Amino acid sequence: MMTNRGWMRSLTLIGMGTLAATGALVVADGIACVQAAESTVAAWRAQRGPCAQRLEEHAAWCATQKLRRERHEAYAGLLLLRPDHAKARRVLKYVAGPNGTWVRKSYRVPGRSRDAAKAQEAGRRLAEVASLLREATIALRDDQSVSLLDRGRAVAELAVILPNDEEVRAWNGEVRLGKHWVLRETATALKEGKVLRADMLQILADQSQPNDIEPDDDDAPFVKKFADGSENDAVRVLAMRGAASSVEAARVFAAAHGAFARALGSPPFPPMRVRVFLFGSKEDGLEVFAKHPSVDEAYLAWARTLASVWTPSGDVIFIWASDEPRAIEWCLRQALQMHLRQTLDVNAKRGWAYEGMGQWLSETMLGSHLSWYVRRDGYTNQSGARGERFARMLDPKHNWFELGLELASTDDWPDLRIVLGRDVNSMTAEDVLASYLLTRFLLEGRPDDAHAILSDVGAATAPDAWCANRLGLSLEQLDARLRRWMSEVASRAR
Repeated sequence: MMTNRGWMRSLTLIGMGTLAATGALVVADGIACVQAAESTVAAWRAQRGPCAQRLEEHAAWCATQKLRRERHEAYAGLLLLRPDHAKARRVLKYVAGPNGTWVRKSYRVPGRSRDAAKAQEAGRRLAEVASLLREATIALRDDQSVSLLDRGRAVAELAVILPNDEEVRAWNGEVRLGKHWVLRETATALKEGKVLRADMLQILADQSQPNDIEPDDDDAPFVKKFADGSENDAVRVLAMRGAASSVEAARVFAAAHGAFARALGSPPFPPMRVRVFLFGSKEDGLEVFAKHPSVDEAYLAWARTLASVWTPSGDVIFIWASDEPRAIEWCLRQALQMHLRQTLDVNAKRGWAYEGMGQWLSETMLGSHLSWYVRRDGYTNQSGARGERFARMLDPKHNWFELGLELASTDDWPDLRIVLGRDVNSMTAEDVLASYLLTRFLLEGRPDDAHAILSDVGAATAPDAWCANRLGLSLEQLDARLRRWMSEVASRAR
């Protein structure tokens, strides 16, 4: 008869055997997945060389038929498969650039042939040329064991090789806009994004006049040279002499509630009332701020570097911005940041979302970029392109979207992976600009995903994870897609 200890030993041995078997299955499954992925990728790669050869022959045939547009498309696909193809580079007007690069200063894509029969025959031939690569790409796209980046690259490549294949273009997230193919995000931004931006202005215009108020006993310790006061369901604002109008500050603060809900497609939530004190000078503001019971010397020292600050208790905001437009914008930014923290748990550690949302909302509601977090030391006295860019970002005459387009064409464009990991205190001017552009891309181009993405950001989900789960992209693909979107939106907005 087996004792209890014997039973336990037998169960332990059985358990060990089961775990060993399970572990072996897991390892075997993992090896099988890797082997399957390698097989799929190998089959796809095996078709690229033959397809390049057939594209070269197809380009030559198009030349004999005087099909200049179709010849251009054949060489564009060929150059993807064989970047060293000298004739393709020459036909497409690429010349040697710095550091071993190839650049094209000016090139006009040829128009389509008026001979419909010849053009149709060229399309039939091209489909046959790329048919095997197309099948291999489908297999690669559907193989979940292959990385998202590799699958996306293969589909994007095929969209260039088969530029008129509507199914392939759809796989690549593109739609027709008139005679042209554009990113789905571009079409959405040009239509729904315009409506969204108009709604931001209307939300502010619809705000009613707040009630006039005088300082009460709770306000008294922080009032100096009182001028006027305003109150609504969202905020209580007291302005000192020389400061911004309390009326406009209260309207903007209240408008942020509806704007936040509209921009993210989320239901509005009850206003969270706070007090705001507006001062005509930094000296007056700091003198009063120091009297708040929650402020210690360390916090006061930090506040001296700012234009606007919350008390540590989190219920009072002090603003001593240098002029009225800047102070009003700070009211909007502080209201937005309160919503980001309390509804999505997005705080200053998530710098791109914190700053990007603020810049987008300031632009759409107030038409300005006067308040932003960036360490300005090292920029204000900097010469060269980066110093000039920083100065232009500070200048209200300059359009941030246009500045972003310029930045995207230079080596100063920041690594998106690094930008997404920064907090506001470590962001550069280029990081802020890229954050604004990414936020605009999401809110105007991917509005159905924006709220879920910011929820992931607040939950500290890794950027690679939310990018793959919400957008179906790798970070590298998101970067490329963002830059293409900027170019497409700009070209159609002119």
